[in-house]
Amino acid sequence: MGNSFNTTEEIRNFWLLAFEHLPDNPTPNAWLMACRNIIRLNEDALSCLNDDESSKLLSVLINHVKRAYTLKKPQLLGNALESVMHLLKRRRYQVGFLAAESAEYLYLDELLSTRSLASVRLITRIRAILPTFLDLLRSQADENEIASLVMTDEGDEDD
Repeated sequence: MGNSFNTTEEIRNFWLLAFEHLPDNPTPNAWLMACRNIIRLNEDALSCLNDDESSKLLSVLINHVKRAYTLKKPQLLGNALESVMHLLKRRRYQVGFLAAESAEYLYLDELLSTRSLASVRLITRIRAILPTFLDLLRSQADENEIASLVMTDEGDEDD
């Protein structure tokens, strides 16, 4: 779905629908995959959001990460984490997005840097990107790590 939108209006309409359907959705996996894919595959996806909307999207995604982690839902957790990871591209447009002192940053840093995710049976592809996600979060990723994400994206085993 991420490459199927060609105009700013189509992308805007997607985000309007996502903000309507994603926050309190008890079965959000399809919406999480759609968010992940549009952010990952469409360079204009995040430029269509203003600062408040990108912060709102981050909050919604973090809530899904927390819920999926608590319920031990590996597919949901993987899609929510990947969506947040790709949302880090928002830092291009918004200085201070997911800043190191924010509650969301601290939660993700702790979740990704401890062994707590071992209790959730994440698929291999998601487990493989977690160290790189942590380095991206901390703004410490090197060229090899970024290249490994490109290679890892080839197999979307959860779709």
